[in-house]
Amino acid sequence: MGSAEPSEREAWALLMSVDGLGPAAFGALLAAYRTGRELLAASSRRGAAASFGAIAAAAQGRLAPDPGLGERIVAMVDDAPARLAVLRASGLHVLTLDDPDYTIVSDTEIDLPIPEDVSSGKKLTLTNIAGSVTTPAYTITGGHCI
Repeated sequence: MGSAEPSEREAWALLMSVDGLGPAAFGALLAAYRTGRELLAASSRRGAAASFGAIAAAAQGRLAPDPGLGERIVAMVDDAPARLAVLRASGLHVLTLDDPDYTIVSDTEIDLPIPEDVSSGKKLTLTNIAGSVTTPAYTITGGHCI
């Protein structure tokens, strides 16, 4: 990826920008490659696109993978330095479900995989552990911030 390697949070944001990569497939890829950064690194390996597609298809309960998903992940990684520069310049703070500083407060308890009402764009409220400042947040699904 070059001299400016992404943090784990940035790797997640980059990966979630891939069209068609939803929560189930993303979770399965993370389980297979352990971290977002390792997933990005794996994209340069022979057969990476086919492997990504097969893992995603299995996670989504499909018999055949999305024919272009693996290729879109590899293409995103090829373009990652430019995407990372945009992400960093935006000042966006990336929160993940594993973030120790924030909890998700919702009228629906969130289990993985994320329930459809949440992954389809339900507005959530994030609050810090002390319960003080709340921040409106939107889910990222299918590569789009909602």
